[in-house]
Amino acid sequence: HAKAEIKRLIDAYESLKKSGGIGSFNEDETCRKFILPLFHALGWDTQGKEIIDEVTGQKIAGGQKRVDYSFNISGQPIMFLEAKQLSADLDDPQFARQAINYGYGKTVKWVVLSDFEGIIVFNALLKLKKERISERTVLKLKHTEYLDKIDALWLLSKESFFSDKLNKYAQ
Repeated sequence: HAKAEIKRLIDAYESLKKSGGIGSFNEDETCRKFILPLFHALGWDTQGKEIIDEVTGQKIAGGQKRVDYSFNISGQPIMFLEAKQLSADLDDPQFARQAINYGYGKTVKWVVLSDFEGIIVFNALLKLKKERISERTVLKLKHTEYLDKIDALWLLSKESFFSDKLNKYAQ
């Protein structure tokens, strides 16, 4: 089921890209139409149906800044998501620093940066001698790889967090 839903999202994205509509999507629309449905396909309750919300929006993290989404297990944040609009350049270092700072400020190890076209996963708590974003990068996927590398994408699933697969993968 997850693969079929992810394929549907990829097809919708490719159709939007061909029509030239990517530039008209803001961050909120990107989240609603692509990013949150992707994480829903990965087993997260992105629609708030559970008693304790698994995915909550706009959490204060690091001063007065707000992370876009917090992914929670038993009410505790285990992963943050910093979303960007479809036309964003995820390789912009300021986006990575922003996402990492959110995680570091709240001692949340895993931080995801995504515009749906790509996903980058960082370890925000990794101790480094010098700050190098590349050393904090645990996983980087383009939407064209989501199906071929489904096992890597599945590391972000709710199921994988219960079995600690992302920690094991990052070692």
